[in-house]
Amino acid sequence: MLALMITGNNISVPALIGLIVLSGILVNDGIIMVDYINQQRRHHGLELNRAILEGAVARLRPIMMTTATTALGLFPLALGIGEGAELQAPMAITIIGGQFTGTLLLLLAVPAIYKMVTREQPAPGLAKADLAYAGSAGHAKENNSLAKMIFRMVIVLILAALILLLFNLNVQETFMVIR
Repeated sequence: MLALMITGNNISVPALIGLIVLSGILVNDGIIMVDYINQQRRHHGLELNRAILEGAVARLRPIMMTTATTALGLFPLALGIGEGAELQAPMAITIIGGQFTGTLLLLLAVPAIYKMVTREQPAPGLAKADLAYAGSAGHAKENNSLAKMIFRMVIVLILAALILLLFNLNVQETFMVIR
């Protein structure tokens, strides 16, 4: 949205198609990172924090390469040079802007969310009393994590409402654009 606003383009069908393409690219990158983290935990026996750190570091280069190649490949289309290219420019601008934003979120938010929703397995050999204590502490952490997740969802909804206000769109106009 910010990239479209900076370049003076409107939300259009090509821009929404770019959003769908962008979703596919970013979801693929996120799946690759989470799969690598899971491999580190299962096959190499790393603890949760170490596996997340290893996964983020190991996948940084491929994710940055995907971002760079996508942005550089779509840059000529984003310039709108050539006959009919100005119709497709919003799609390229959406993908380029979203790719940079999504990459930042992917590298920062996905590991944090993964840590929040994944439970650390207790070490083998703990006594039953230790497991009972760990279970009660884990339950309190789950409630705290749920509250944090709900709080973050509310913030995302508030940000979405602010974006709609910035573009002077109401909900009906937004659904009309999407149709």
